[in-house]
Amino acid sequence: MTARITARITARITARITARRPPSPCRSPKAQVQALCGSAVALALLWGGCGAGEQPVELTQRPTPKVHPPPPPNPRHGLTSEQVGQVLATVGDRQLTLGELTDNIARQSPYLRARYETVEQRRALLEQWLRLELLSQEATRLGYMERPETKEAMEQTMVQALLDEHFGAHFQQPADIKLEEIRTYYDAHRADFSRPAQVRASHIVVANRSTAQRLITRLKRESMVDRAERFRALAKDQSLDKHSAATGGDLRFFGQQANPAQESATVPQAVRVAAFNLDKTGDLHPAAVASPAGFHVIMLTAKRDALERSFEDVERTIRQQLWRAKREAAITAFVDNLRAKLQVQENLAPLAQLTQPAAPDSTTRDPQTAVP
Repeated sequence: MTARITARITARITARITARRPPSPCRSPKAQVQALCGSAVALALLWGGCGAGEQPVELTQRPTPKVHPPPPPNPRHGLTSEQVGQVLATVGDRQLTLGELTDNIARQSPYLRARYETVEQRRALLEQWLRLELLSQEATRLGYMERPETKEAMEQTMVQALLDEHFGAHFQQPADIKLEEIRTYYDAHRADFSRPAQVRASHIVVANRSTAQRLITRLKRESMVDRAERFRALAKDQSLDKHSAATGGDLRFFGQQANPAQESATVPQAVRVAAFNLDKTGDLHPAAVASPAGFHVIMLTAKRDALERSFEDVERTIRQQLWRAKREAAITAFVDNLRAKLQVQENLAPLAQLTQPAAPDSTTRDPQTAVP
């Protein structure tokens, strides 16, 4: 398992570059992982130097020993076994081989592979590879792999590699979710895939009916184009509903009956009924509408028809949703098993002593996003 995880960490942490130094048989696993860290720093340095609009070539790491091993017995990508082992360049004790370069080209999409059909284009790719290797070795020499942010990035890559190993391609895929299971979910959650007719309206709330009627009379004198602008200004200036006043009295979309799952504002029932009785955008309700909050001046701003999505419309969405739920449940069970195995103990009392931390610097990560 350690070898497989290390290989996956290598591919992710270099993210478009080759290995910087081969792991020595006498190194500990921790030293091997630290050695990979320098390549990630080199990638960050190179990225800033890429020209605008250029797509960096994706090079992935593949460990090689100081003394090049015998070529593999089987040819690949049209190369003979002898060609695979040919050394293109040496940087310190690191050898860059034709086989590795060909592997990296082969991993690209057909569109990107077409960029390396000539010797000149392949030479440019080799030069970029050399540049990355030089930066990687220099970053390691300067101690970048000892920096906290580098170690944290390495830790995140390790965790992601572990999750990919256990819950990636070998885990149940969306295509494995049975159609019967998707249908059962759809039938049990039909309300989630439908929406009743809705309207969008704005209102101005005042303390008495006479004030509301004067505002209605004043707004009716405006043209449809000017009315909306005048309405927003009056709402910001006079409405008792300060929450909607900030947006010109906008109540956003709502249905004839309250549905908190699909609505962002609390709309009195009397206002709902009045708004649904209006026909065209810009129409004003002819009379003030009373509610416990006061008297409402109501203007229609939009209408939206009812929506009923069929099983065929949402099958793919449900399939993905069920797959994500299964994967998350499996990860949770995996973590719970680790927690029990390692006998985690918590001391939560000090959390109450924590004061508001200072603003984080650019290298500090949000702990909520630390683990995928």
